[in-house]
Amino acid sequence: MPKNSNGEGSIGKYVGGYAVRVTLPNGKRKAYYLKTRVEASDKLTEVRRLLEDGKALPDGKMLTRTYLTKWITDKEAEKDVRPTTLRRYWEYVHYHMIPVIGDIPLNELRPLHVHKVMQAVQDKGLSKQTILTTRSVLQNALNDALEDEYVTANVAAMAKGRKARKKGRKTTLNVKKIDITIDLGKRYLQAMTGNRHELIFRLAIFLGLRQSELLGLRWSDIDLNKENGKIRINRGLHRSQGKWWFMEPKTEKSERTTSLTEPLVESLSNHRLAQIAEKKWYDAEEKHWEG
Repeated sequence: MPKNSNGEGSIGKYVGGYAVRVTLPNGKRKAYYLKTRVEASDKLTEVRRLLEDGKALPDGKMLTRTYLTKWITDKEAEKDVRPTTLRRYWEYVHYHMIPVIGDIPLNELRPLHVHKVMQAVQDKGLSKQTILTTRSVLQNALNDALEDEYVTANVAAMAKGRKARKKGRKTTLNVKKIDITIDLGKRYLQAMTGNRHELIFRLAIFLGLRQSELLGLRWSDIDLNKENGKIRINRGLHRSQGKWWFMEPKTEKSERTTSLTEPLVESLSNHRLAQIAEKKWYDAEEKHWEG
């Protein structure tokens, strides 16, 4: 494919928008990043006209908001981050970073700007952990920017040592941890007896399964042998940005096989039979209405 001549330029699609690239008379390349194809086409027309007239081109530096939005979109497309983690990334980027540093060119970020982001988070009255996590997410984003040569240094990593200044009276949120005792477990089960979701509570209490693990179970993961019943945990069901995702466990330790007691095997067997009967009833009703 022939190379574009000076000033001709091109429009390319990237995850999150469109990139306009032009070759300057000195042989160097300049890029502009836009959200829509129309904006990209207008920018290319503008650049071509300026080059033809011999005028200086507008600065093609990528704004931090453009990069951070692109970073989130890339992460979602690559599917290398769990949906719940991706949702947290989105919240930190749009609630804490973009309002403070969004209009600063990405390659002009300095540690001072990172400190401003951290201070803004603290000014909202949020916890120290939220402040540190905000910096950590920004550092992750800039690590990718460094790898892609958008920046020459990770300023979030350079801003590690400095703490946000304290303002006003410090508030502490006390969270009480509740342990599920035998008595409390019995009360839960008694309250759920006869409920459609009783089995879910039994598995949660007796096996300590997470909600996502319970929702991700399949009958193919369960061995209903009365003497040696087992249940295999190898995926979880997560919801993020309006979509449901089946994801593998986060660690090897989370992917495990757990033995089942006879009462649990009996409960699962009864639930399975009830589920089959219910499906047959619905299938019969569907054929009746179709007839």
